[in-house]
Amino acid sequence: MALLETRKLTMRFGGLTAVSQFDCSVEPGQIVSIIGPNGAGKTTAFNAITGIYNPTEGSVTFEGREVRRPLRTLTVLAMGLIGLATGVTLMFF
Repeated sequence: MALLETRKLTMRFGGLTAVSQFDCSVEPGQIVSIIGPNGAGKTTAFNAITGIYNPTEGSVTFEGREVRRPLRTLTVLAMGLIGLATGVTLMFF
């Protein structure tokens, strides 16, 4: 069983497809790298694998569990407070 696996990982931002149908399987103890030219989608794929981005399509599994970053109430509250603090700060400048 693969330690880390991506199946048909696709990331879209509006009309731009940054990663399309990316498949990868990493077995325990294996070292893998992603290479390619600038703009090929390496960082976007890495961000989707680590859970920073939720894939537009496809899946990422680690140790058999899907990698997803849940949006919690505390996260939403923190984002709102940061926005409020930024707005108040800008009011005085």
